[in-house]
Amino acid sequence: RAASAARHASVSFASSGHGAHRSSEPVRRYAARARADDAPEALVREAREDVRAQRANARSAARDVTFEDEVLPALAAFYAERGHLNVPRAYVVPSDAKGAMAGTKLGLRVDRMRQRGDFVRGDATRLAALDAIGAATGETFAWDSEDWVFYKQVIPSLRYYIKAHHKNNVPAGYETPKEDEAYSAANNLKPYNRGYALGQRVNDIRAKGTFIDGRPDRFDALHGVEFVWDDEEFYFRQNILMGLLVFRRSRGHLHVPADFVFGDTIQDSWRPSKVQERFPLIVMPHLRGFELGAAVAQIRHLRFRDRDPQLAKARIKQLDKIGFIWDLRAWHFGKVFLPTLRWFVTKHGHVAVGKSLTIHYSAVAKDGAPTEAIGRDFGKMFTRFIETLDFSSGWSGADRARACERTLNVITSSLRRAHKRTTNRRSGSDGDGARVVTEKQKKRTDAIIERLSDFEAIRDAEQPSADDRDDDDDDDDD
Repeated sequence: RAASAARHASVSFASSGHGAHRSSEPVRRYAARARADDAPEALVREAREDVRAQRANARSAARDVTFEDEVLPALAAFYAERGHLNVPRAYVVPSDAKGAMAGTKLGLRVDRMRQRGDFVRGDATRLAALDAIGAATGETFAWDSEDWVFYKQVIPSLRYYIKAHHKNNVPAGYETPKEDEAYSAANNLKPYNRGYALGQRVNDIRAKGTFIDGRPDRFDALHGVEFVWDDEEFYFRQNILMGLLVFRRSRGHLHVPADFVFGDTIQDSWRPSKVQERFPLIVMPHLRGFELGAAVAQIRHLRFRDRDPQLAKARIKQLDKIGFIWDLRAWHFGKVFLPTLRWFVTKHGHVAVGKSLTIHYSAVAKDGAPTEAIGRDFGKMFTRFIETLDFSSGWSGADRARACERTLNVITSSLRRAHKRTTNRRSGSDGDGARVVTEKQKKRTDAIIERLSDFEAIRDAEQPSADDRDDDDDDDDD
């Protein structure tokens, strides 16, 4: 009797529309009566189980109302506003929204759907309803928020940057453009990826391992777009090393002016100007605007002393392999001055170099002059050295003496070579183009050799002051 009464009361109470959690009160009341009447415990347990079943049914009905009337409409409104279905956990539907969804803690409910399967566990119809919301634009419900950010934002934004900028190294402060004009049919982003802070995400991946810890599939995805893991190493290889190789290809050497900046094309010292105009050397897109001269000057000054010693050693070795110029004065003397002097003396049989001599491309192409000398005023360079016996203002007396000795050795060896070429001299010139040396040129050559020969006097002599050099220059002009 007590059990029957309890069942009747619990069913009536639950069906009246009140909360299921309140239906436990009749159970307590009728159970007390049953105990007073010495009713069997089995009847009390049966009454409890019936009420629990009614409570579960009431919760199920409440879930139907919440999912259909609140969750789905709120998700549809979120998608219409944001263009995707990756709802942040803290997101709450605005209070002025229409219908029952106003004020709904959508982010919390979505998080519980992801974690526990609330509302949708075992219900294929509801699962399909979630994906149907964004089907028009190919968007599906984001079951894994981090996965969605990585595959729907990071990877597409990286692809856009690489295609738009022709390089893989994303700056730390880079954000994808917000303006429609920055996009094209061939290189576009979805609206929710415009204005995306890609540079910050890239830094997080490099420094913290965000997205990739324990996820080899994401690592492979980054490898597929040639992700730059070391920003500094990429800059060194792709900008500095590549820039130096391009410069050397165009100029024949690595003496980069301090103010040199890459443009869309680069002037080529190897070819005549008319050929360059027709077939210019096109600079790779990622080098355009790169200030190679400033970068080279900084490397020459610091020599990577601000880096790890092992890294500095490795980079210096890489630069040495391509002929990087560490000492400009030594390079000018050993790679420009002496080779050009050797070429001139071997060709002409004397060292009476005219002040106006400039090495042009034709001298390289036809006569074998050093490529490093193209465009240089060798006549002025040689005359100044002979007059001052000083190639660089920073050299000591010993440096000057060694320079004079090396110059003398080049002259004497080149004169011997020139003499062999002119043994079958004919009138005016010999068969291979060597000219007859005049008496004036011989005297000038002997005088220069005599001036360079007194190494001890040169070593002990004081260097001329800047004022003396200026006066010498004025006398030359006069």
